[in-house]
Amino acid sequence: MIPAEKINYRIAKIRVEKNLEALLKTSHTIKDIFEVSFSKKDFTLFNLVKHNNLTEVTYGEAEKKIRSFAGYFQKTISKDEHYVGLLLENSAEWIYSFYGLLMAGYCPICLSTQNGAKHAVEILNRVKSQTLITNLPKVEFSGTLINPFEISGGFSIKESWANEIVFTTSGTSGTEKIIRYTGEELTYQVQCAASLLKKNHILASNDTGYLKHLLILPLYHIFGFIAVFLWFTFFNTTIIIPSSMAPNKIREAAMIGEPSHIFAVPLFWE
Repeated sequence: MIPAEKINYRIAKIRVEKNLEALLKTSHTIKDIFEVSFSKKDFTLFNLVKHNNLTEVTYGEAEKKIRSFAGYFQKTISKDEHYVGLLLENSAEWIYSFYGLLMAGYCPICLSTQNGAKHAVEILNRVKSQTLITNLPKVEFSGTLINPFEISGGFSIKESWANEIVFTTSGTSGTEKIIRYTGEELTYQVQCAASLLKKNHILASNDTGYLKHLLILPLYHIFGFIAVFLWFTFFNTTIIIPSSMAPNKIREAAMIGEPSHIFAVPLFWE
């Protein structure tokens, strides 16, 4: 960890206040949220734990990958498209693809891998999307399939930011609902996080001097995206990404990554 990341409640509160102040001076778009989130180039965005090894990626390094992905999408996906499906497990590629789509001018539809590819394709057909970003095998989709794990090399990008993201419900009550968020609505969520920190010291307390959040809630779900990814990357902290959601891989990530916080639905634990 670099010295600039050493943090306590007082430092965290100052950072939250400064970042929120910077965002509130903007037009409250998703691009504005991204620029504040990635303003500390040398801070660590995520630790990727795999095969007992830890790979550290800074916000600046991640931004370069996002720009490369955005250039690839802009070159590959039709300019006439608006909604593009994103069907991935938690990974660095999910982050690169999510922001890369937005930067290239497309609205990502964050699709659940738990519901299966068939349900994902049904949703894409409802919104007339012709492109799906996924690494799942044997996906029956009449449009274009893009595997983000096969994107390599640098692609230039002419930024054309979209200002909308889409999530879907689990479908437990019937047909999945499609939920749309704009940059302004996401700004309200960030403001909420800032007020929570001021009232709850536990959100910034730690025993190690830094804040690192173990990412086990799925990014394609609104809880995982807002409560872990959006809130804490906006305040320039670090997330730890297990190589998979298998119990032994989560344990491996917790032991090697040494998280200060774990956010989970209570029923997750036995």
